[in-house]
Amino acid sequence: MDDALERIDQTRALVDQRTGRPRGLGDFEREDVTIPRLAIGQPTSKRVQDGEMKFGDLYNTVTGQVYRDTNGKPFIEFIVVQFRKQRILWESDNKGIAHMSNDGKVANDGKICATECPFNAYEWSEGPKGERISPKCTQFFNYISVLAPFQSTFPIAISMGRTNAKAAKKLNSFIMNTQQDIFAWVYSASTEIKENQKGRFGVFVIKPVGIVPPATYKAMEELYNQFSGAEVVVHQDGMAEDDKSGDEPPF
Repeated sequence: MDDALERIDQTRALVDQRTGRPRGLGDFEREDVTIPRLAIGQPTSKRVQDGEMKFGDLYNTVTGQVYRDTNGKPFIEFIVVQFRKQRILWESDNKGIAHMSNDGKVANDGKICATECPFNAYEWSEGPKGERISPKCTQFFNYISVLAPFQSTFPIAISMGRTNAKAAKKLNSFIMNTQQDIFAWVYSASTEIKENQKGRFGVFVIKPVGIVPPATYKAMEELYNQFSGAEVVVHQDGMAEDDKSGDEPPF
C-alpha cells in the first residue's frame, strides 16, 4: 500500500506543462468517481486486525493512507465544501446495503424517509429491561472535504453515523455559527477512544482552526460549485462496522 502511494505522489508532478493540468481526465464527471472516506481504525477494522494501522488511526478508505501529526497522533486539517445527508439500512450480516437514500429524504424505493419508511433513523426504542435499542436504519452526515495541505482538490468524505453523532452535531454547530460560506473555515480532526457495554471504539474530535486563506478560498469555491447538484457516491467498504462500533443514540 505504501509503495502504491509513493508512486502516486511521484506521478502527480507529471502534468501538461502547457496547462498545468493532468492529461486524460477531461471526460470524468464527479458522479463517475467514488469518493473515499476519512475513517477511524476500529477494533473490527480489517486493517487494524492485520496490523496495517493502529486502533484510533485516521485513514483514507481507498488509498489506505494514514494521517498523523509530527508526534504520531491521529490528526488532519480539512475544509468542508459540501454537506449531504444519507440513510442506510444494512443487511443483517453487515456485508451490504438493503435499503438506502442518497439524499436522506427519499429512499431508493421511492418512499419518503421521514414519514413512510418503517426503519426511520430516529426511531430509538426501549427494550424489556429499559435498554436503548438502536433503529435498523442509520442517518449519516457526509462532509465532502479537502484535506491539508489543500494542494489537491480531490475530495474525501468525513462520514458520521451513530458512533460519531455527537461529533457531527458539534461540527454542524461550528459551521452554522460562522455565518459564512461552508468552505470558509479550516477544521481539525483527531480521535479519542470511548468505551461502552459493547467495548472500546474510536470517535472523531473536531475543532475549528481558522479562516481559509484567500487563494485557497477561491479553489474551494470552485469545488463547491462543481459539487452543487451533483450526485455524490461515497466509498462504503467497512462503513457498517464503523457505524455500529459505538452504536450510541444520535443526540
